Amino acid sequence: MITILISTEAEKYASGLRPAPVGAPDPKIGLLCRIWIAFVLEAGIGAAMVFHFNEFGILGAAILLIGLILYTAKGSSTVLTT
Repeated sequence: MITILISTEAEKYASGLRPAPVGAPDPKIGLLCRIWIAFVLEAGIGAAMVFHFNEFGILGAAILLIGLILYTAKGSSTVLTT
């Protein structure tokens, strides 16, 4: 998804065509910005957990992810049975 969005923007500038007059903002750019903001925030939070709690920070993140996977699997199995 990110690669497609970046290549689309790069093609706009590499084609040599003049950009269209500014109108409504492209929703893909907003999506790309939100993805990068989430990525940077999550990386910062993860780094802070590891620096503050050392090995337990990694263990806490792993336990949280396993819990989310189990919760999601439980939710999807109830959807399949109904």
